[in-house]
Amino acid sequence: VLKLRPGNPKALLGLIKSLIFQDRADEAQELLAYFPISQEMSASERLQPLVEALASDKSGEQEENDLSALYQRSLLLIKRQNYAAALDGLLTILREDRRYRGGEVHRVVLGVFELLGDQHELTEEYRRELANILF
Repeated sequence: VLKLRPGNPKALLGLIKSLIFQDRADEAQELLAYFPISQEMSASERLQPLVEALASDKSGEQEENDLSALYQRSLLLIKRQNYAAALDGLLTILREDRRYRGGEVHRVVLGVFELLGDQHELTEEYRRELANILF
């Protein structure tokens, strides 16, 4: 589709999600930087924090604390497509500190929901749990 209609927002969003699933966050980040203004732009904005977190590989760095270690582990689980375990870890962080890293963890969770889609069983299950934590 992108060969026939370069810049098509729906196709571009699909490509970005595909790149995330393939652990190619750096490439997805490049595409998100120039995402066209469209109805799909809000979806691309929800993916942005997830892509940024996945693209900034800090696995070799010394962990600051338990929450930092859990956050890095959760990002690794996302890369390995173990979304349930990753979301468990991210929600554990939010239970401890809802504003951890300036709200980044919350935005990453929303990015995972966007990646999986609203109809995915994990999105439905963990969205309810997230609401219970935040409200």
